[in-house]
Amino acid sequence: MRLSETIWMDEARVTLNQLNDNGIAVFVKKKRVVMVFANKLEAYFQADRNERAIIIDQVGVGYIRFETVDCKLRNTYEIAISAARKGYGPLLYELAMSLTNGGWLLSDRSSVSNKALNIWNHMQLRDDVRQIDVDKVCPQKNRRNDEALGYAYQLRNPIDYQPLHNSAMELVKQLEPSEINAEYILAQLFQDMDEWALDQVE
Repeated sequence: MRLSETIWMDEARVTLNQLNDNGIAVFVKKKRVVMVFANKLEAYFQADRNERAIIIDQVGVGYIRFETVDCKLRNTYEIAISAARKGYGPLLYELAMSLTNGGWLLSDRSSVSNKALNIWNHMQLRDDVRQIDVDKVCPQKNRRNDEALGYAYQLRNPIDYQPLHNSAMELVKQLEPSEINAEYILAQLFQDMDEWALDQVE
């Protein structure tokens, strides 16, 4: 099931250097990026399962999940769902592009909010982002008729996201010394953030 891209933000973007100043923790896992308020994580970790699902609305900053696309262009991925608080959308997309490890990122061409479309329009204008016309190699009949959505994008200089993830994991170790418990709660965090993003779409 295709979900959607929605970004409730304007284009005043948060930079990589501002993440620490803003107290944002970033977790990456396969084809997903999670941004959360670090100072809210303790309450999330201490809550029971039902409470976590409620607390997530106070914890979540940004989330993106993408999927492999069957395409003639190798290493191509399409966004399945994304949501971000004001200012965090562009950086969230840059982290997703970096997570493809040299691959190409497409929008969810069938369902894109106007604010998410703004990000793709800006991607088209950026010198630090490569783009390739994918309509010929990855055609999609039902895609929204906007030029920016007919391209796949790749950062020329991907973000080294591992230090961000490592820093977030250090915080997790402080909050939950048991590695097994920490892994269990983190799995719930990714699941809750997926549902959080879906709630923003609806």
